[in-house]
Amino acid sequence: MKYFMLTNLLKVIFSLGMISLTVPVLSPNECEVLMPGLEGTYEGECRRGRAHGTGVAEGRDRYEGEFRRGWPHGEGKYTWANGDVYQGEWRNGRREGQGTYEWVTGEVYEGEWKQDMRHGQGEYSFFENDSDTTLTGRWVDDEFREGREEREWREVHNRTIDRYRVIERGEGNMIMVRMRTFDGSEVYNLRIEGDSGHRITISDMTGLAEVDFPTRVIIRYTTWNRMRTALVDASLELEFNKAAEWEVSFLR
Repeated sequence: MKYFMLTNLLKVIFSLGMISLTVPVLSPNECEVLMPGLEGTYEGECRRGRAHGTGVAEGRDRYEGEFRRGWPHGEGKYTWANGDVYQGEWRNGRREGQGTYEWVTGEVYEGEWKQDMRHGQGEYSFFENDSDTTLTGRWVDDEFREGREEREWREVHNRTIDRYRVIERGEGNMIMVRMRTFDGSEVYNLRIEGDSGHRITISDMTGLAEVDFPTRVIIRYTTWNRMRTALVDASLELEFNKAAEWEVSFLR
């Protein structure tokens, strides 16, 4: 009887040992990261086969910080392949909470985020030098709603224009327009109309000289849409309340 029980016990122990040998042991590279753009290598803490804790993931993009169940979650820094960088709080793979986003073009937003959009109190600077235009106030679903503009100008109307900046160059009575292209988009029929002044061209800029302030200007041009399937008309109306030499740069 004892021999029979011992034999069965040995069989059970042997079976458990064989089962344990079949359980996979995950190496760091087998720890899954679910965020698109980060599929590649991962080094860090892992739980149940997914990145969980602190780690570094690198694919087309790079992320260093906290993870939960395979997604950036908590504090972390994300660097996109094009050079844009976000550092701040994440929630289930989305920017949410406090954070700073720096575009490769020089723009910076620092403030609150919700579901990957600027949402709440924040400050947006078009570029990083002291003469940047800065919007400070409340944002809703990635749009600026209320607050103050730290330069003596304001946007009156905008049609299909994503990025631009306004810089006060110094004393004067000019409003000059410059087009900066980053994606190779062609711009056609660029024109500027104002309440006063006459049209001038200096190097790669066109604009109005001998302007009487305060004044409003309308800038219009035609370009391709993002899919390059059709030409679209773009326009921007600005109001300037201070006499100065102004530069309006469009970023495409």
